[in-house]
Amino acid sequence: LPNVPSPLVYRGVLYTLKEGGILTSFDIKTGEIVKQARLQGALGAYYSSPVAADGKIYAISKEGKAAVIRAGAQWELLAVNNLDDGCWATPAIVDGKIYVRTRNALYCFAAPVEAASRTASGGTVYRRRPPLISALPAGKALSGQPPTAPTGA
Repeated sequence: LPNVPSPLVYRGVLYTLKEGGILTSFDIKTGEIVKQARLQGALGAYYSSPVAADGKIYAISKEGKAAVIRAGAQWELLAVNNLDDGCWATPAIVDGKIYVRTRNALYCFAAPVEAASRTASGGTVYRRRPPLISALPAGKALSGQPPTAPTGA
């Protein structure tokens, strides 16, 4: 069992995350382990709890390695991103945005909003891209773009 991170139940699967980046998925009805493996590239200690949205699990190690995982009993590691700063706080997901507090900054990652069309009365209708973030190549920020200026420390 993990020492610090809380377990996560998402889409009918129970997940636990412990030291060394060991992610385990359990059958929620039987309690049996379905898959257990290390998050390669994010093997450190974990103080923050994993969170989930948009079919993905987000886990950030104490060393600031942010893992993006496809949710499911047979979960799959999609990407590991380096925040270049320590992280002990659990990320918060609100309105399609993920907020991450590191040791020195607070970041907000989200898909950009883009204009879709004009209404008959001349107004603009905005349509959001799919919520949250996709898997990204290693070494990119969670959003795939460099983080915006920190909003706090």
